[in-house]
Amino acid sequence: MEHAVSIVTGTEYSIALLADGTLWGWGQGGGGQLGTGKFDSSSTPVQVVIPGTAEPFTGVTQISAGLAHTFAVTQNGDAWSWGWNWDGQLGNGNLSDYVAAPERIKGPNGEGTLRDVMHVSAGFGHGLALTKDGATWAWGFAFASEGYLGNGTPETSTTPVLVFEACGCRSCQDLRTTIEALEIQTEGIRTSLLAQVNAACRSLERGEPEVADKIFRALQNALAAQSGHALDSASAGEITKCVDSFDTRTFP
Repeated sequence: MEHAVSIVTGTEYSIALLADGTLWGWGQGGGGQLGTGKFDSSSTPVQVVIPGTAEPFTGVTQISAGLAHTFAVTQNGDAWSWGWNWDGQLGNGNLSDYVAAPERIKGPNGEGTLRDVMHVSAGFGHGLALTKDGATWAWGFAFASEGYLGNGTPETSTTPVLVFEACGCRSCQDLRTTIEALEIQTEGIRTSLLAQVNAACRSLERGEPEVADKIFRALQNALAAQSGHALDSASAGEITKCVDSFDTRTFP
């Protein structure tokens, strides 16, 4: 196995993402967490496959591993899951015990599938996703009073529920558009930048304009550094305009 670009570890197992967009896993596989279509463990890397076939699962851009469940995001913005599902942590709309190959994560209320996903994160028995519009979604084990899902209820959910709604103000929308248009080689960096937009907006909602301003000034510097080149004057001007107009919070 060569050219790994990312490696994640769950409980007694690991998954590697290679530069060609394929996934390989090793270790404990009794719950299907290796994604091979079987419930076998392996002491050497084995390839994650398309459900019902021996064909490699490809086009992956980001991965995460939980207790014994695995998530992946593909180039088209789909989110996938496999492994243990005793509390709905796979987000597939049911409480099946185990899933041995990737399945698409359902959309809210089980309608369609979760789309335009940029980043997924697996917890102990739950999952989170950040979508391109800045919204945050959660599913799986809520653990009663602990509120793992962050949606204000103690209820476990087998499909994504909304944690943070995407901000609809014009400044946020303009800044997201600017970030999307930049040439950034690492998608994880783009995800981080978009998350900072949402964090600044939430700071304003909490009555913390100084915090929001610091986030946006840091974001402006990060955009210039991470885009691989100095921002042109038009882009820099657009970012500054977005930052400076945040006190007005105009909505379309």
